[in-house]
Amino acid sequence: MDLSDKERYSISKVGKDTFVLTDADTLQTWQIEILRNSYKETEAETKSDTNSPSSENK
Repeated sequence: MDLSDKERYSISKVGKDTFVLTDADTLQTWQIEILRNSYKETEAETKSDTNSPSSENK
């Protein structure tokens, strides 16, 4: 049986940012978490740390 990718794999949402991908041939599943805005939050924290005065530089 030769299935196209659209027929072979199914995806379902199980949480706000979490999905499960299932292979119909092997019944293997993968849980995928989408990390949204993590770069922007990390970048903002880094900028605030580098902009704050350090007592070691006095």
